[in-house]
Amino acid sequence: MSPKFIGDHIQLPELAPLLQRVSDWAQFDGIGLTVYLDSTDYSNRPDIRDDFRFPAFLWRKGDSLEGVPSALLPLMQGLDTSYIVWLAKSLLESATPRVIWVYAHEFRHFMQRRGAVDLLPVQRFLVERHTVEGFSGIGTQLEKPDELDSELFAKKALMALVGEEAYSLYIAECRTSTKGDVYFRRFFELERHLGEHRHLIGQPPNPTVNTDVAR
Repeated sequence: MSPKFIGDHIQLPELAPLLQRVSDWAQFDGIGLTVYLDSTDYSNRPDIRDDFRFPAFLWRKGDSLEGVPSALLPLMQGLDTSYIVWLAKSLLESATPRVIWVYAHEFRHFMQRRGAVDLLPVQRFLVERHTVEGFSGIGTQLEKPDELDSELFAKKALMALVGEEAYSLYIAECRTSTKGDVYFRRFFELERHLGEHRHLIGQPPNPTVNTDVAR
């Protein structure tokens, strides 16, 4: 079953089929998942919770409803809504590879919450890595098992959907800033070390690359 794509953003008809390919590629159903594409910018709204200032986030039934925009409140209170991936206006109006990467990251969190991902091997890897480095592990999201796993998944999904050339161009653009370069240097470093522990990590699916969706 596919995720349910709704929202009021003008690019919903264009983006929904593209984002659907993430779950198709992952071979994981979207039962209980609603994806909301928002057209409202909440960055200057003090009455709205901080989650809505990020590019995206995953909400699960039972999470707080405090500071939720009025447009989403009925959806979150609905009996048939279990999970929501909310996508920000600023994200939806950015380059397509970034939209795919961020959505795939959140979809992986959905898979984790559904119990489809064993994070213990990644957790053990990070504990070992931090011990070797003499590092506390406090830093970017990459030092957390669920976040590193989601970023690795996002990379594989993006490569599968847009092809290696478009993926490489996206990473190059991300690394033009100092912050982005530091982030991806660490990402690729951890990915390389994790490859040495591949006997502990489940292999990802390997679908056919589709280059038709690159923009």
